[in-house]
This record gives sequence, C-alpha cells and structure tokens, in this order.
Amino acid sequence: SIKFTATQLVRATENLNCRDAHSTSGAVLKVIPANSNGQIQSHADSGILSEGYYWWYIRWSDGTTGWSVEDFLAALVPQISGLNPTSGTLSTAVTITGTNFGATQGSSSVKFSNNVTATITSWSDTSIVCTVPGGAQTGNVTVTTLSGTSNGISFTINASNKFTGGQLVRITAAGNNLRCRADHTTSAAIVKDNIPTGDVGQVQNNQQNGIFQDNYYWWYVKWSDANNTTGWVVEGSGQTPWLEAYVPIPQISGLIPASGIAGAAVTITGTDFGATQGTSVVKFSNNVTAPVTS
Repeated sequence: SIKFTATQLVRATENLNCRDAHSTSGAVLKVIPANSNGQIQSHADSGILSEGYYWWYIRWSDGTTGWSVEDFLAALVPQISGLNPTSGTLSTAVTITGTNFGATQGSSSVKFSNNVTATITSWSDTSIVCTVPGGAQTGNVTVTTLSGTSNGISFTINASNKFTGGQLVRITAAGNNLRCRADHTTSAAIVKDNIPTGDVGQVQNNQQNGIFQDNYYWWYVKWSDANNTTGWVVEGSGQTPWLEAYVPIPQISGLIPASGIAGAAVTITGTDFGATQGTSVVKFSNNVTAPVTS
C-alpha cells in the first residue's frame, strides 16, 4: 500500500491491536485506544500485504512501536489554532500554533495567501515560527504535511513604516532603472522611467505612503531632477530593497575668514549641513567644539 509514508502522522479510528509482527498471529504488544495518535516509522515492510491486510510499522504516542493494520488508521491532518501576530509587514516573524504539524519539518511547508511559501525558523508538532514571505497578500495561512493541508487562518499585510515624510531616499544597486508612476499600482502611467542607482529623492507627506498593493510597498517621492518629478515608486521586491534611506555627508566648500583669533566669527559654506542644527556640531582642530550662532 502507498496510503501512508514514513514520518506521517496517523490516528486510530477505533481500538486497534499493535503487534510485534505484520501478522494476525503476531503477539499483541498493546491495544491502542481509539483516537490515539502515532507516526509511521521507516521500515522496509511498511505497507506490506499480509493475511488480507495492509500493515504499517507505527510508533504510538505512548511509545509503543509495532505493526497495525491500515483499515483502522486515518491520516492526522494538521490544525491551526492561532497566529501571533495576525498582521504585519513582509519579513514579520509569525508564530503558528496548533496540532499535528509533526515533530520536524521534513517536506512540510507553510503558505501565505497568493500561494507563496514562508521561510521556517523553527518547527515542532504544536508550534511553527516563520517569516512573512515576499509576494504574500492578505488572506489565509495554511500548513501542509504529508497528511494534508490544514484549515486556514487570516493574516493581514500592513502598510510599511520603513520611511517617513520628508526623509531622503536613494535608489539601490538592485533598484537600478526604477520606474516612478502616477499612482501606487503597476498599471499606472509612468511619470519617470529608468531612475538609475544612486539617484536621490525625498519622500513626500501622503496618507497612503507605505501602502501594500500589487505585491509591493509604495512611496510618494519627489526626485532631484530638473522637473522635480513626483510620483509613486516601490520599496523593493521580496527581501531585496530598491529604496534605501539616504543620509548625506556634509561637505565644506569654504571658510570666511580662513584665519583669525579665538572668539572670531566664522562663516562656513557648503552643502548638506541640514536645515536645522539638531545634534550636529562644528569642531576645530584639537577636537574643540564651537558655539553655533546660526
């Protein structure tokens, strides 16, 4: 028989003999109570036809290991009882609780809506920890084992909070030739094409920033071109970022005057000092900090 496979979880559908051989004349090791759980063990004779029955070598939940007939066995389908959290962004760690997942992952898998498979970080019979995969959409999460696919429980994909309004962003190497669109959808008109790696823009204030649509997170950005082109660009694909936060390094172009005595006022010209001082400082040689007047 090929009804079951090694490591598969099964349930006794009624009281069932567990014998020391795949034969009705084998010694009864234990009468397994109905609804007891067991796991098919790897054995060359598993599924063998003997005396009109198919026999399987099973380790039952109480530790008893022996041969039982297929007629009173049913596959133990996984059941999900909960997700924690029930919403998040791509790459969020999610703990799935339930039963009948199996002690180890083996060929089993977790899928999110849009038929994408999650990366697993830990697996036990009652708990799985995974990360939300790229391409996932709001919808049901399921666990699939050799015994079948579980019930589904909904997971909501939240908006991204990677950036904020006013923040500078830059195109990464992976995001080379990025497209800027008129709306946060892949079908919207292109307002700026082939934005190259290294180009810098500024995230604009928009209530829909970070929205998840068409399998991407979208941001409303003004670009530093002659037309100050403004539109929607995607944050990245899966775990690969196409946009990154950009913090410019300040550059000094001149000092007026270039010499003087202690206490003299000095004007420093340059770029990327920031609109306000905040925690920024000016230092002179010997690592001394200057008081700033403007």
